Parts: sequence; C-alpha cells; structure tokens
Amino acid sequence: MIKTYLFLMIFIFVNFFAHDRIYPALPSDDITDIHFISESEILFINAGGGIFKSYDGGYTWEQKALYQNKQLFKISFHDDVKGTILAYGVTSLVPSGFINTYDGGETWKFFDLPVSNTNDILLLDEGIVLRSDIYGNIIRQINSVSTRDTVYSMPKFTVNEGEFGDVLYPFGYITQFERLPSGQIMALGYNYYAKNFELIDDSL
Repeated sequence: MIKTYLFLMIFIFVNFFAHDRIYPALPSDDITDIHFISESEILFINAGGGIFKSYDGGYTWEQKALYQNKQLFKISFHDDVKGTILAYGVTSLVPSGFINTYDGGETWKFFDLPVSNTNDILLLDEGIVLRSDIYGNIIRQINSVSTRDTVYSMPKFTVNEGEFGDVLYPFGYITQFERLPSGQIMALGYNYYAKNFELIDDSL
C-alpha cells in the first residue's frame, strides 16, 4: 500500500512539473476564444477586437488584425486554413458580422452580416456556418453574404404574463456545437425555460 501511494505521488508530481506556465506580454482585454491549429500554431481573439497568433506554442504572440469598436466572441475553423470569427459592434451603430480567413489566420476580412443574439458558431466548410441563437434556432448561413435559413427550431410554449399577455418561449437553446470524428455534428444545449417554468424535470 505504501509503495502504491509513493508511486502515485511521484506520478502526480512528474506530470505537474512537466508543463511550463508562461506569462507572455498581452493586452489586458479579455480573451474570449482560442483555437489550436497545431501544437505550435495558436490563435486567440479578445473583447478589444484583436486577433493574435503564436508560432511557438504560446511563448510569443503577433497581432494579426485589430477591429476597433468590435468585440470578438467565437472562433471556428473548418481545417488548418479556413476559419471565421463572430464579431459584434460595441454599439448598434457599429456593424456586426463575420471575420474570415483563408490562409490559417495570417490575414482577415470583415463581412457586415446579421448575426445578433448568437450563442455559438461552427464553420462547416468554406463559407457555410451553423449558428445557434438565444431563441432556440439553428441557422445555416453563408459567412460572406446575407443568405441564411433556419434548419432547426426548439419547441415553444406560451406563458401568460399578466399585463404583458401571452409570451412565447422556446424550451431552451443550443449553447455549443461539436464536430464528431465520424463527421456528424452534435448540438448541445439545455431546456432552460421549460425547466424554469416547471414543464419538465430535466433541463438537458
């Protein structure tokens, strides 16, 4: 038993100290998402509109683009070269949309598109994005033009809210997309509103 505990302690300490903790010089804006192209090539975006890339596993970073007056929230890549970022204007007067790259994050181009109330995005291939919104919809959208269609809608129910009358709520909403090794796509979410109004017992 003592030998087993000793082995576990050594194993834990070896694995703990095998990882380097680094503190690169970065802007103070909150990092909102990160994407690993490889072990050495990494991209992150922040709430200040910055897109940064590392070529050495995160020790040093280069700013690849800066979109002032925009907050960047989600980043999704289809492969090593094609990617898209969800960008919101900081006010209603500043356009929102997608910022696209076709060269692994070296250069980026903004497209003014309707993307309000988005929870998550998934780039399917060059130009096609799945987007989930707070109303329980999944929208299939091209990330360079306004063409889009709703491919799934969450079931809905009505609640009488007194002076406001009947209000229509979705059972919940999709919070995350996952691409499976088989190529299938899983949409993860929870039935927040249905659980909150005690229509169901389980929110998943």
